Amino acid sequence: MKLINGLYSDTHEFLQMNDAFYQAMKKYPQYQYFLEYLKIRYEDSYDLQLFAKAITKNDIETKNEVFLRKEKEYANCLTRLYGPFFTGKDTDDVDFLLKFNPLEKLEWILKQKAYTNDQIQEMLDLSKTNNIYDFYHSLYFQRLENPKLEIKEKDFHTEEDEEFILWNYVNLRHEQDHRPLISVVDYPKEKWKEMIWKYQHDEKKDIHEPNDIQDILAQSSQFIATKMPVHNYEKRLTGAIMARFAGCMLGAPVENWSIEQMEELAKNSQMDFPPTYYWKEIPDAEGLHYKRDKRYYFSDSKMQFVVADDDVTYTVLNALVLEKHGYQVQAKDIALFWKDYLPYACTAEYATMVGLRRNQSIEYIVNSNPYVELIGAAIRADCFGYVCPGNPYQAALLAYEDAKISHKRNGIYGEMFLAATIAASFSVSSSLEAIRIGMNYIPDHCRLKQDLIWALSFEGKLKDFKEARKLLDDRFLPMNRVHTNNNMCAIVFSLILGKDNFNHAISSCIAMGYDNDCTGASVGSILGALLTIDKIDKKWYEPFHNEIHTYIRGYETLKITELVDKLIKVYHQEKN
Repeated sequence: MKLINGLYSDTHEFLQMNDAFYQAMKKYPQYQYFLEYLKIRYEDSYDLQLFAKAITKNDIETKNEVFLRKEKEYANCLTRLYGPFFTGKDTDDVDFLLKFNPLEKLEWILKQKAYTNDQIQEMLDLSKTNNIYDFYHSLYFQRLENPKLEIKEKDFHTEEDEEFILWNYVNLRHEQDHRPLISVVDYPKEKWKEMIWKYQHDEKKDIHEPNDIQDILAQSSQFIATKMPVHNYEKRLTGAIMARFAGCMLGAPVENWSIEQMEELAKNSQMDFPPTYYWKEIPDAEGLHYKRDKRYYFSDSKMQFVVADDDVTYTVLNALVLEKHGYQVQAKDIALFWKDYLPYACTAEYATMVGLRRNQSIEYIVNSNPYVELIGAAIRADCFGYVCPGNPYQAALLAYEDAKISHKRNGIYGEMFLAATIAASFSVSSSLEAIRIGMNYIPDHCRLKQDLIWALSFEGKLKDFKEARKLLDDRFLPMNRVHTNNNMCAIVFSLILGKDNFNHAISSCIAMGYDNDCTGASVGSILGALLTIDKIDKKWYEPFHNEIHTYIRGYETLKITELVDKLIKVYHQEKN
């Protein structure tokens, strides 16, 4: 297996390469799509290098199933490095990709007259899709078979994708306005595309659940500017970050598992349940988590750092965004960071990334996204609370800018609610007080607020995590287990059961199930900010060894102290 070495040796080099792309696009705007293609190929090269590093000597020697899966992905990625604008000469290899920066590469190709300006433009004009990935990827393989470069449309979604998309659309419409809950399998597959199109273009508007910030403000009677005093900010911030990562690391190996499945794992591992520490045994231990780290690093005996996860990655990414833009950050700024720094994503975030690379507007992207009320936005909330301690109003506004690029309605409100709650946690005396403050920053009559009121009604009445899970199932099934509303209620139940004791709250949260790496992380942020690092047991964060792994290009590894310093700097720059 040939490995690629030397590309983007550090963050500085990666940022230089990004800057080169922007310079090239500014100088040659007529070749925007071609440059987008080159940028994607460079990013593929970079991702490939990281992927190769995750392959161990033992993997290669044993050629086990995990290795074969990784080898296939590696081969696919390598294939994508070759595109339609290369000449067919011997120079068309990986070294060519590494030889020039984007501006020099474009000028070299034009000098070689591999394709004239008109030919490049004609190729672009012939394309029947705006999807830059699909266009160039399919074009290369068609070129091998057809020298005349006849362009054909390529279906973006597989049959499995379409079934999942349709299922989510059906559920979203059912939840939003109580339309009948149909069964996808009752309809022929050839009808699925038609039904997806119908759902995309047939949305009933609800004045109580707006998407525009001005309408949200109008529907939220308590959405007012409030600044509360904050003491020991650095200790609270450190507590929030460490506890967030701890909750995520405990929940990630059993994400969306049933109680019965987790009980069996605990029994086989001879450990407590609900868990009082990290898991002793990890399912699929040799597999890669988010294509970055071996899953066995989640275990109590092998944990050496914060394992790369989406809940971790978005926290770091938003810290980078805030470092650059502060409180003035807008949705377009965040979208640009996604486009530049994220190699992959899931559900709503995946749909957004595809749309951004098709150069579609944010409005178009979210209107055609079936995952707009899932939890993806809510897991991105934390940093906005971290840099707005005691200021839930500002935290909610920042969270809105982030949420609007991928979510609608309750998907947006979930992030605004959590950001405001975390901001309040820096100033109040109990987690449920912070929850009640956070609820002020979403529309009065939206479904999420009604669900949160319902969850809070069990304060002092909940017996244990099993009763909590049954209540969630009774109220929310068949809602998707990674929906915003059910998981926000799971957070409330965890805080009720935990009584502001981190150990008890996090154990109950993970044992309850649902999207328990996300809810565990959010519970961690709330209680860490409330209690400070001094009241979080060291056993939860000492195994991190001050190191975070992410899948952000150029920031795959950084120190936790670096992250804390970045956020402190943002807060002090903006607080006045």
